[in-house]
Amino acid sequence: MLLMALQYLVPLLVLMFTYTRIALVVWGKRTPGEAHNIRDQRMAVAKRKMIKMMVTVVLVFTICWLPLNTLLVTWDNDQSVGTWSLIPYVYLACHWLAMSHCCANPLIYCWMNSRFRQGFRQALGRLCCGRCAACAAGPMGLHPHAGTTVSMARGNTLTSYHRGQPQNPQAVD
Repeated sequence: MLLMALQYLVPLLVLMFTYTRIALVVWGKRTPGEAHNIRDQRMAVAKRKMIKMMVTVVLVFTICWLPLNTLLVTWDNDQSVGTWSLIPYVYLACHWLAMSHCCANPLIYCWMNSRFRQGFRQALGRLCCGRCAACAAGPMGLHPHAGTTVSMARGNTLTSYHRGQPQNPQAVD
């Protein structure tokens, strides 16, 4: 029971508490300035998508970790479960599902968040173009990225301006 509490119930309660607080703050936040229907509708859609993503993260955690913890608690309370002929396969499936959770959040973020997808693509592009053997060793023109440089400066986004003035484009974020 202690193991279930420490590896399942406490993290689940922490996830639910923190994501609920985040959702309440984000949902209650008003956009400054005059009301603009199109902008406000777009912001409401973005807020709903973010809340759906957070609910999905909590549900996936619950689904991934509940079978293993239920099996372990059941096994502790009824030792005959250990004599069941399929228990190695059931344990393996439950354990695999629980451990696979470590891959779930990036997949959820990539699936449900376009900004995460864009950032992930940029990071992979930097990784490829910065360290790709074909880029570093091959002659110009043989590799699609040969001769190009990758800028680490932030693009023209809302956060890249401070009081209407562009930030230093050479700065690394």
